[in-house]
Amino acid sequence: MRSLALNIYFPLIGFAYLINLDVAFSVWFFHLLAIAQMWLYDRIGFAVGLGDNYCSASPELGWQGLGWIIVMVLWGYGWLGTIWATFCVRL
Repeated sequence: MRSLALNIYFPLIGFAYLINLDVAFSVWFFHLLAIAQMWLYDRIGFAVGLGDNYCSASPELGWQGLGWIIVMVLWGYGWLGTIWATFCVRL
């Protein structure tokens, strides 16, 4: 079982001070949600496999991030198709 590590990064504290409050809340909320998800997976014994050096510390979060990238790319293609269709109609 992993232990909860508390790290203080001063550049991140400065960045959090400068960004919008809504964005800062979203970053902190989803970070805490990821920590809770990793804790729950460790608690019930769910394991995907070894982590990747170039991805996330947790393979579960790495796969989840890859899925989100795929959703965003497909959503972007749909949006670009709408833009292209609007452009062709106006010609």
